[in-house]
Amino acid sequence: MLEKSLPNVIFRGDRLRQLRRARHTSADQLARYTGLTVYHIYRLERGDRPHVWGTTVGRLALVLQTTTDYLLNLTDDPQPAPRIAADA
Repeated sequence: MLEKSLPNVIFRGDRLRQLRRARHTSADQLARYTGLTVYHIYRLERGDRPHVWGTTVGRLALVLQTTTDYLLNLTDDPQPAPRIAADA
């Protein structure tokens, strides 16, 4: 059995909105890049969708150049770790 309690894993719509605005990306652009609808983006940002599919979180993180951990409240650092070349 796990000894310590789990962190509060929750999709953070406020972080999504903040990153989208910081990247100068409209909700329409984000919707097109991720394959979601603008309505869905706004619902995510408002917190109307507390249970978000992992693939959706992954696509949002890739487009906004952040980590899924940041969007899921597992870290306060929005910067992804540097990628290591596959041939290194």
